[in-house]
Amino acid sequence: MAYDLHLHSKCSRHVRNVAPSPTQIVLYAKKSGLEGLALTDHDSRAGIMEAQAAAGRIGIGFIPGIEMSFGCDITKEDVKLFGHDIAEDFYVEGEILGYFINPDYNELRQIEKDGEDSRRIRDSGLRKALNIPREELVDDYTRDDLADRVVEDGLAENRSDAYTKILKPAGKSIVERKKTPLKDVVRIIKDAGGVPIVAHVGMIIRDYWLWPPDAFGYPDEDLRKGLPEYDSDRDFEKTLLPILLESGIKGFEVYPYALVGKGVSQIEMIFFNFYAEKLNQEHNLINRIRGSDCHFQPNINTQIGCWQTDISIIKMLKEEHLKITKAL
Repeated sequence: MAYDLHLHSKCSRHVRNVAPSPTQIVLYAKKSGLEGLALTDHDSRAGIMEAQAAAGRIGIGFIPGIEMSFGCDITKEDVKLFGHDIAEDFYVEGEILGYFINPDYNELRQIEKDGEDSRRIRDSGLRKALNIPREELVDDYTRDDLADRVVEDGLAENRSDAYTKILKPAGKSIVERKKTPLKDVVRIIKDAGGVPIVAHVGMIIRDYWLWPPDAFGYPDEDLRKGLPEYDSDRDFEKTLLPILLESGIKGFEVYPYALVGKGVSQIEMIFFNFYAEKLNQEHNLINRIRGSDCHFQPNINTQIGCWQTDISIIKMLKEEHLKITKAL
C-alpha cells in the first residue's frame, strides 16, 4: 500500500494546458491502485479543496500539499556562523514540499498571489528579452510556452535545451523573478501545519555546482565528465545544508531524476538518491519520501504511481504534522 506524494494539476500555472483537473488526478490515482496521494501544485493551494472532496467521494487517502519556490542568498557571514569560510556570496533557488498544510492559512493565500504575479512579470520580461511579439503567443503564456517558441524558431533542439542554453543558463534565469526567502518558505509551511521536505535536492546541487567532496561517490572519470570540479566554497554541506537544517526542514525527497526530462542518467539518479537517504539518516529526518512529480507533459516518462511512498512513511509524516500543529 503506497501513496504518490508529488503530483501536479492544471492549478500549476506552467502546465495549465496539459495537466488534468484535481478531480481527474484523484480518479487516476484510484485507478492506478494507490492507497492515496498528495496534490503539490507549484506555489498554489487552489486545487486542494476540489481534490480533497473527490478523494472523499471515491474513497482514497489524500494529503493537502504544495510545492513552494524559494530563493536563498548564501553570504560569507552566514557560512562563518557554521564554522566555514567562503570567498564570495552566491545565490541558489529550489523548492520545498509541504505536506498536511491548511490551505486556508492566510500567508499561503498571499504566497499564491505573489507567486502568480511574479511569474507573470518574469514571463513578460522573457518575452521582451527574446523579441517575441505578444500577439504571437497564447493568452496567459508561461515560460514553457516561451521555451517551445525558442525550439520552433530553431534556437534549441528541445525544451530542456531551450532552458539550459537560453532561458536559464547555469541554473539562473536571464530574467529573474522574486522568490520567497528559504527560511520564510519553511516557516510558512510549518505555520500552516505542514511538514517541510526539500524537493529533488540533487537538482539544486547540480544546478548550482554545490558538489560534496566525493561528488556523490562517482567511481570513475567517465561519470564525472561535464561536471564542475569540486569547489570548497560551494560545498553543499558547508553552505546550503546548514541553512536548510537550521530553518527546520524535516527531510529530503527521494526523486525519479532519470524520468523527468532533466537530462539525468539512471546512474546519476542512483547517486543522487543514495545521498538524499544518507542525509536523512545522518540528521534523523524522514526518509524515503517519494513521488512521481507527474506534470503530464509530453515526452516526460512519468505517470501517476510510478514512484511511490510506503504507507509506513505516510504514518511518520502524519506524526510529524501532529507535532507541528501541537506546537503552534
